[in-house]
Amino acid sequence: MINYFDTFREAYGQTTLEFGVADIFMDDSSEIAARVGSFVLLMNQATLGKDGDHVRGVLVVAPPLDSKLGCYQTDIERATRTAAESLFKRELSEREQGSLGRFVRVVHARNFRMEAVTEALGTASEGSAAIVAHAALYRMNDEPSSQPLPSPPLPDDLWVPHLCNLAARSVAIAKSRNFYLLLDVGESSPQRPENYERIKAVDGCGVFPSLDRLDC
Repeated sequence: MINYFDTFREAYGQTTLEFGVADIFMDDSSEIAARVGSFVLLMNQATLGKDGDHVRGVLVVAPPLDSKLGCYQTDIERATRTAAESLFKRELSEREQGSLGRFVRVVHARNFRMEAVTEALGTASEGSAAIVAHAALYRMNDEPSSQPLPSPPLPDDLWVPHLCNLAARSVAIAKSRNFYLLLDVGESSPQRPENYERIKAVDGCGVFPSLDRLDC
């Protein structure tokens, strides 16, 4: 099992965490709860900005309940506890478990429309952090795109335009409400270089490469 806490710690060690900005993390493993739990634990331990402010809590925007993709409140609390016990090399007390449980709040999007994500992010508190799980699954609308795909098409040609639109909308909310945001794509880095550059070009949003790029 991948140690996502160390992965995030390494990635964030290359930048300064700030409120009002966003990052994109690309990884296609099925261990989404482990990633989210490690992110929650890191935010619980981290300080942001030059003043070293503590994060007030984490909002997890999870997929719709009827999608059966998980990320339930109990899943994330369990994954956060597992990450903490691995880090501290001991079992957490009931008081510590309760504290971590109160630190994270899971909200399931109503559907896979982008408006459902922005609606959920609108409930994030100032000075908090938020993570959107499976961010590549959300769409601008229910209709197929009228834009022709490159030939031959690649899988990332389908989701990158939607992700970039979601990122632009979401970072604007993070900036206006002054919280830190991570978009967990749920996909590996795009195969098409132009798509990767397109993601990197989203204003106000950084990009953490997937593990295959980190290992290069």
